[in-house]
Amino acid sequence: MADAIDSEKMLASCAELFVQEECPYIAHVCGCLESMNSSLTSQAILVCAALEAVLQCLSADNQAAEVPASEDQEKLMAYLNQIEASKAFVDRITGFLTAMGSVRPKDILIRWIDRSLLEVSQEDLQAWQKVRHCVAHGGLMTLDNDAIQALSRLKNLFNKCVLQAAGYEGKFMDYVTWSHREFPLADNSNL
Repeated sequence: MADAIDSEKMLASCAELFVQEECPYIAHVCGCLESMNSSLTSQAILVCAALEAVLQCLSADNQAAEVPASEDQEKLMAYLNQIEASKAFVDRITGFLTAMGSVRPKDILIRWIDRSLLEVSQEDLQAWQKVRHCVAHGGLMTLDNDAIQALSRLKNLFNKCVLQAAGYEGKFMDYVTWSHREFPLADNSNL
């Protein structure tokens, strides 16, 4: 059966990754696996958290230094210190301005789309935004076809990230197309 997935080869690649000292992936993989018997919302929360962590681990962008504050940001910070505003307000704005220099999962996905890495698509990005926004802001996932497809896209992206981290080469199940595909999908060495 030429189209079959070589489970032993896949397991060996992943096992080699997971036994590394201080492996950043294992806890997230376990969390995703444990969530599979949970509600759609519970699955979405864990998949989003795990995918965010794995994207940060895999991304070369994560290694770059944070973007320095712009002159406009510095002016706004100085102004905030001069006005009579509540500490809570100033802290909130300061946190927002500080976060502007961080690389977000959305930024990583956009860069991967632009560079055609791991076949990340606009549909994957839309799924990330839809699912992550819902559960990150206390929403519940509805049990409809769109929500299930969006979550499947994120699980599929998570699988591809873990296979990439493990250095796996061979067949894998693509849970978006429901077909066996060859991995790696392309040269993904510069994530």
